[in-house]
Amino acid sequence: MRKTIKRLLNPKGRRKRLVEELKGNATSLRVKEYFFRQVTGVHFGVYALTLNKEWLYPELQGRKERLYNYLARLILDQLPFENAGAAVNLILDKRKRAAHVQEFNRYVQRQLEDRIPPNVRFRITHENSKDNPGLQAADLFSWGVFRKYERGDSTWYEVFRGKVHYDDVYLPPKRK
Repeated sequence: MRKTIKRLLNPKGRRKRLVEELKGNATSLRVKEYFFRQVTGVHFGVYALTLNKEWLYPELQGRKERLYNYLARLILDQLPFENAGAAVNLILDKRKRAAHVQEFNRYVQRQLEDRIPPNVRFRITHENSKDNPGLQAADLFSWGVFRKYERGDSTWYEVFRGKVHYDDVYLPPKRK
């Protein structure tokens, strides 16, 4: 991420206003493709769960925090925590208020305590994406998933498709 920003967006002597963060919605396909070439050899997977809001139950529409926690658990259920090495560090984009952060952390810890071996250190942090290149990468991939479902544009998604380990829709449209 840092290499992409430095080489393509902040080349020496070319920018007056430095770009500090890559965002999916504001980054060109050319820059995304360059970034992906830099990480192709890195071992990682993209796990995505898209909420179909059109079919969202009315009783959940006003309970966004509960829904967010539940959807987070559904996606975490897909990750192979049983194979974790020395530590599991779950890093989330800082978007919740302090009370909701504590509630989320407790919920996730309860859900995962039987799946993460007891000798593996487990930590959850909520960080600003501006300060975390991994969160910026996640944002780029999330944008590709969003465009695929919301706009029918799979151009960027097709670039990283080989890294997608899970991609599903919660509450898919009802079949006629």
